[in-house]
Amino acid sequence: MYSRFLRSLAALTISGAALAGPAFAEDDAKDAPAKKMAPAEKMAPAETPPPAVAPGVLAMPAPHHVNVGPPVIDGAACADDKCQEKDGSFGGFADFLYLKARGVDQIFGRTIDGCLDINAAPRGPMATAQPTYSPGFRIGGFYGWDDSSIVATYTWFDSQAHENLAAGPNAVIQSLVNLPGSANCGGNSSAVRSQYDIDFRLADLDFRHSICNGCNYSLDYTIGVRYAHLDEDFRANFNVLGTTTVQSNIRFDGAGPRVGLAGERGGPGGLLVYGRSSAAFL
Repeated sequence: MYSRFLRSLAALTISGAALAGPAFAEDDAKDAPAKKMAPAEKMAPAETPPPAVAPGVLAMPAPHHVNVGPPVIDGAACADDKCQEKDGSFGGFADFLYLKARGVDQIFGRTIDGCLDINAAPRGPMATAQPTYSPGFRIGGFYGWDDSSIVATYTWFDSQAHENLAAGPNAVIQSLVNLPGSANCGGNSSAVRSQYDIDFRLADLDFRHSICNGCNYSLDYTIGVRYAHLDEDFRANFNVLGTTTVQSNIRFDGAGPRVGLAGERGGPGGLLVYGRSSAAFL
């Protein structure tokens, strides 16, 4: 009976070692002599546990080659100041302009209470043609490769100013735009109206190269050429019994080199802040 109990205990011990796994099997192997086991008694190799996965992340098997495409740029994640190359690209842009020419006001007449006598005194406001704010536009396109690009830009602007002045009782309007030798009482008027136009067209072709850039900022220099066309037209009609017209037409066409700096910085929500400074020698 005692020997039967020992045989049952030995069978339980062997079965417990087989169920315990590799850790217990190694401990038992140190204390027990080597034993040749039957093929049916051999243990299957233990499976390697899957790697730990952070919460909220979907674990997927890593293929041998993965093509993830271009990375998504995140301005907050890019904190390095190292210069990076830009991918080749092309595109266009358009700007709305609202401009006013300054320092070009044209005074063309004044109201006085006499003819050309030294005792004549001013009796009213000066007749002045002043340009006002007017709309314009700028359009362009670019083609870029690596950290360089070619930029073409065209700018259009037209402005017009109209001024009318009438002399009051016992007053006349003296012209300030006639030739000095032609001043006489017959040149004085009772009313005057004027038109003042300032127009320009600009065409720029620039080579732009990056000084330094990152995933959400860039600083570039530009060198190129500019063509400019400028029209400045003034016309004044002085009315008494007839009409005296004074007209001036100024035309300018020129071209010359152009240099500048351009910088931009990306922000949250797709916001882009940029600044440009340039000088053209025509």
